Amino acid sequence: MKLRYVLCLLITLVIAFLLLLPTKVVPVAWTPPPAPSLKDGIYADNQRLKAVAKVGPSDIEGPEALLLEDEFLITGLHDGRLIRSSLDGTQRKV
Repeated sequence: MKLRYVLCLLITLVIAFLLLLPTKVVPVAWTPPPAPSLKDGIYADNQRLKAVAKVGPSDIEGPEALLLEDEFLITGLHDGRLIRSSLDGTQRKV
């Protein structure tokens, strides 16, 4: 019984010391700069990718890396297979 009392008192003193311990940290208020506009600047809409053409087969899932070599696209899939296909997707070699 006395051990519990001493233990609770010790824990209470440690918590009080940690809460009341003075620090050298001086908090200051920070005001963030205004958010950039969505109409102009780095977040503005652009049409740079509008003319992009899709290449390679469209029915594969999980291509992880792409290599373009002599009019063929070589890719690794998420299941470990390697596929070599033509850019239009008609010829494929696993």
